[in-house]
Amino acid sequence: MNGRESVLSAIQGALSGVPDSERPDDVPPSTGPRADHAGPDVVGLFAERAAEYRATVVRVPQADAAAAVGRALARTGARSLVVPPGFPEDLLPEGPWSRLADVPPLTVAQLFFFL
Repeated sequence: MNGRESVLSAIQGALSGVPDSERPDDVPPSTGPRADHAGPDVVGLFAERAAEYRATVVRVPQADAAAAVGRALARTGARSLVVPPGFPEDLLPEGPWSRLADVPPLTVAQLFFFL
């Protein structure tokens, strides 16, 4: 099973007991990483799985991370970004992007309006 199949299987398993009447806004998002993914190569695992979705993964030293994020935002033409709680401020790039904190957790409608 590749990473994509693993993720889709986990999603199907998680959704199997959800009633049809439940809406995404009814359930608060989970917080924190899962304990079974804590390990020495969690970055490698993420890079492998993201690559299967044809995502661009760029590894840079931490000191260059904010600049790399800024380049990625500029390359995609992003105008705004939503910042999750606890996201390190030093990883946010300087630039013209409007920012919105995801506190309290934003609804799907709020995200679509902002982005």
